[in-house]
Amino acid sequence: MDAFAHCRELIAANDKVRFWASLYAPADRRGGLHALYAFDIELASVHARVRDPVAGEIRLQWWREALEGARPGEAAANPVAAALRETVQRYGLSVPLLLALIDARGADLYDEPLADIDAYGAATDGAIVASAAHVLGGAGETVEHIARHAGLARTFAAAGDVAGARGHLDAAAALQPSVPEQILPALLPIAVIRPELGRATHLPPWRQQWLIWRAARNPGRIFK
Repeated sequence: MDAFAHCRELIAANDKVRFWASLYAPADRRGGLHALYAFDIELASVHARVRDPVAGEIRLQWWREALEGARPGEAAANPVAAALRETVQRYGLSVPLLLALIDARGADLYDEPLADIDAYGAATDGAIVASAAHVLGGAGETVEHIARHAGLARTFAAAGDVAGARGHLDAAAALQPSVPEQILPALLPIAVIRPELGRATHLPPWRQQWLIWRAARNPGRIFK
């Protein structure tokens, strides 16, 4: 199994919403999306894999060095790192943006309230949406703004802040008509957020998949 196939399987097993959304992207761009989403899964899972923050910081430092090219042999042997580095090079993704994402994930290692949830959400979920939009050929200030709001909606929803999530969904909805259509697959995972707000559990998979399908047919429904 090559590196991108590994990422695809990782996403399909661990984040079906993003996986289903990625299927609406052009076939030649899906690998880049899968590499980004697999990278995000790897970082988000560090906290669950370690017993103390120091061990987590060591893992995050490995990802920093792999992304910066300091560990070429080890990165090539890690399918997610290998796919991510190829994606960064192929699409000219911002390395500083991804390094900032790694740094922000350090907050996950400590059982303390986030000092600034807006900064955290923009650096994590927002950075992934922005990078995914870049893979799909989107760039510019409006794309950056909608990616930030889409990412923050995801962050606030995960934190249980219904009002905050709705505010960012509304802001993204106002921007959506102004962004290029090719970036919409990067935004499709957000289509499940508003229907899930305030629920104790996620919607059943069939309903999530239907919401993504509906939003792909009518992009105006992504944030509504």
